[in-house]
Amino acid sequence: MDNNGTDPLYGFNNGIDINLKYGSYSNITIQDCEITNSGYVGTSTDPLNAAVVTIKARDDSPSYNTIPATLTNVVVKNNLITGPQNGLRFGEYNKINSTPTNVTVEGNDLSYAFSNKAIINRMNADVIAICNWHGSTDLSTILATLAEYGTGNIILSTSLATGGDGSLAVGFQPTGSCTCPSGNLVTNTNTSETFCSIQAAIDDPQTLNGHTLSVGPGTYIENIVVTKELTIAGPNAGISPNTGVRLPEALLIPALNSPTDWTSSLIEVIPGNVVIDGLTLDGDNPSLGGSGDYNVSQGIIAMRGQANVIVKNNIIRNIATVAIILANDLNGAMSTGNIVTENKIDNVSPTSGFGIGVYTGNNTFI
Repeated sequence: MDNNGTDPLYGFNNGIDINLKYGSYSNITIQDCEITNSGYVGTSTDPLNAAVVTIKARDDSPSYNTIPATLTNVVVKNNLITGPQNGLRFGEYNKINSTPTNVTVEGNDLSYAFSNKAIINRMNADVIAICNWHGSTDLSTILATLAEYGTGNIILSTSLATGGDGSLAVGFQPTGSCTCPSGNLVTNTNTSETFCSIQAAIDDPQTLNGHTLSVGPGTYIENIVVTKELTIAGPNAGISPNTGVRLPEALLIPALNSPTDWTSSLIEVIPGNVVIDGLTLDGDNPSLGGSGDYNVSQGIIAMRGQANVIVKNNIIRNIATVAIILANDLNGAMSTGNIVTENKIDNVSPTSGFGIGVYTGNNTFI
């Protein structure tokens, strides 16, 4: 399919526009296709509007929220996708939709130099990206082609190491191997499963309370939310940055520029019984720009009165407000068993009005 959605006088151009309303839908697959030169901007002023393929189940106000549509199970696989503006968009361009859920984007050639983004998620559900060719194996380069606007994430599971097509048949049949961008690797030592991001390892259904995630050396560009009782161990677990000789670091830097947002953090801990050991957290992501060395407000936050949160052997630097917060903003009930030890904290901004290394309060004890 070539040259669809190219009207220069129209404001809603898309190559394929699946726009579901007023019902429950499931099982959409777009596979082994070449969808090219589609989705011109036309008269639209929104850079997120035009796309080669857009899929949405409309539940947005004011027109569709009273009888909301839902969609589950979407697969976009082994396609060549090119167009001038955006590649794939899930959700309506100026809204946030709840679905589709269970979305997988796998084995596609998304390497075209789109003017805006290769994948856009405007949903409160995740998009899983597996073994696509992004034109690069560099993590920061790939992430720059992705955009998230709801609470849903684009989970970059693996990417192709090369962009070879192994067949003359229609679509894209990759010959390259699947790897982690920039060589990152996170291993669940209980299940032996491997992941390319810390968040993907946390979110995996096979990751359970009590498991250990071993984070290999590399740079991880993500803001993490720990939703399970886990040990997250970097390559320097058990090695104090103050007295020991460190191995190559697992460096966590922010994906978003939000130094003035009090709720922003590199790691947010939701439950108790969590160990964070042997990582380097750096709030400065040079690719985000921003003011000075700071792109995130907090380093590690656990503000729900969690018990038994252990933060040890980490380097935490370039934080706008507070490096580590353990507190109870829910009900003030006593929280104990928390340990903060053998961390190295450097360059917490004194201009924020805080400049605090470790903060505890509201009946939370360290």
